[in-house]
Amino acid sequence: AQHPRGDGVNSVRSRYVDLVVTILAIVAGVAALVILLHDPAEARAGAGWRWGVMVLALALAGPLHLRLPGGFDASPVAPAIGLAMVLSPLIRLDDYVMRSALVVVGVIVGTGIGLALSALTGQGRPVAAVISSRIVGAAAAAALFRNVPWVDGKAPARQVEAWADTPWRMAVAMTVCGAVAVLIEMGVLVLRTAPIGRIDSQAELVARELGPIWLAVLGIAVAIALGFGPLDLWSVPIMASPLLLMRTALRRQAAIAQVRHDTIEALSRLTDGTGFTTEGHGRRVRDLTRLVGTELMLTERELRDLEMAAMLHDVGQLGLSAPLPRGATAIDFAYAVHTDIGDTCVGAKINGRIMPLVTRLANGDEVEILRSGVQVPPAAWEEIVVTGK
Repeated sequence: AQHPRGDGVNSVRSRYVDLVVTILAIVAGVAALVILLHDPAEARAGAGWRWGVMVLALALAGPLHLRLPGGFDASPVAPAIGLAMVLSPLIRLDDYVMRSALVVVGVIVGTGIGLALSALTGQGRPVAAVISSRIVGAAAAAALFRNVPWVDGKAPARQVEAWADTPWRMAVAMTVCGAVAVLIEMGVLVLRTAPIGRIDSQAELVARELGPIWLAVLGIAVAIALGFGPLDLWSVPIMASPLLLMRTALRRQAAIAQVRHDTIEALSRLTDGTGFTTEGHGRRVRDLTRLVGTELMLTERELRDLEMAAMLHDVGQLGLSAPLPRGATAIDFAYAVHTDIGDTCVGAKINGRIMPLVTRLANGDEVEILRSGVQVPPAAWEEIVVTGK
């Protein structure tokens, strides 16, 4: 997942995170390549046709990303397949370090081909740090699953026979190792996109927007890995199909959110077209509020909500029968709404404060007319109003 960085993001921290995670990904890739080159024959033996099919599946899933309503980009299918490569008994070699190296290289190759396919199909190009964090997460999960002896003095991958009668233990170990990869990618995303002093709120936003997706990714990856034994490669399409359905649902949700945004933007332009405001007023107010929100270190989602409110701030003027000219008073406003309201008005609340009817209105004022059934319009009003009604 990725997210566009706003002006309020700590750019120094973001560049530092980008640099660190990119260096770590390069180190992981180089280390895996060195391990494979140490014994090319064994590496070729381990990278069988199943390894190639998984790499191809990861590449084909690369372009299947989409923009979520909150502004995040998500690609649930590709991370699930990549994580399944890390956790599955795909490579049958006695050298578990070689296994981890093949997995890391497979993730790098599949992700790279997926990026090329995304560019060819016009799907855009993800941020390098996002891809780097995925590689780092895969390398960490692979090492934890195959090489780090953290369960009964052995790595979980070496416990297959010992846990044959308690498969739930393998499922738990796979989930823990996969969770490490997920937390690395989400942590990098938070650090890259959080406004200054808002890491906690950005972490909450990322968890709310992407947490359910990543839980689904983790669950599907573990299911693919566990099903690899009885189902072989068929576990990939069978277990990954719910993610494709989820992606379809998310696309529809994103389409509905886009329609909502387009509708609000069209409403904001109505006051320009009918003469209630100057041309481009809504757009200028929207841009100004975003600048103010950026200075206040709001998150991207908060900025989007602020923009929506800004675009609708003048839409109430569409209830007037005609636009009010400059210098109009509360009396002009009352008569613009309806003649009976003007004839019976005795006062006005402007922005929540009771003000004289002769008060000149400013653009954006909220006006409430106070009325009385016994009121008779004074003749002096004709010298005050600026409209002819």
